[in-house]
Amino acid sequence: MKKILLPIFLINICLLTGCGVKEEKTMTCTKSLSQSGIKMDLTYIVNYKDEYVTNLKSIEKVTSDDNNILETYKKEAESIYKPYNGIKYYDYSVEIEDDTLISTLNINYSKVDTDKMIKADSSNKQIIKDGKVKLSDVELIYKQIGLSCEK
Repeated sequence: MKKILLPIFLINICLLTGCGVKEEKTMTCTKSLSQSGIKMDLTYIVNYKDEYVTNLKSIEKVTSDDNNILETYKKEAESIYKPYNGIKYYDYSVEIEDDTLISTLNINYSKVDTDKMIKADSSNKQIIKDGKVKLSDVELIYKQIGLSCEK
């Protein structure tokens, strides 16, 4: 009887605890700044499992009373994202709502073709290694540019 109950007990424990499967966690990095009538709010949401990034979402907001400034930022953002057109799981939008430009980027690193990302911009080699992105590399870059990150 004990021989039958022990495997059933172990299977139940494994099902309830996930058998050592690591859950996805989130790191959020932010920064706000104002200068010369322009306000910027930057938010980066990084989902990760173990030490690797699975998804990255950025929301960058630029607020200004000067529509010409917003249009300039919009053209710049669109030119940065243009080489990534057509890459599945690399999604972005840039729009102006009232006095705010909102640039949103979502990269599903679990599914995106990282080789295509490197082909679009060779500087991606700095963080994409063997088709993966390490959380520590992303966190280091964000901290170097003055973002505050919380896990």
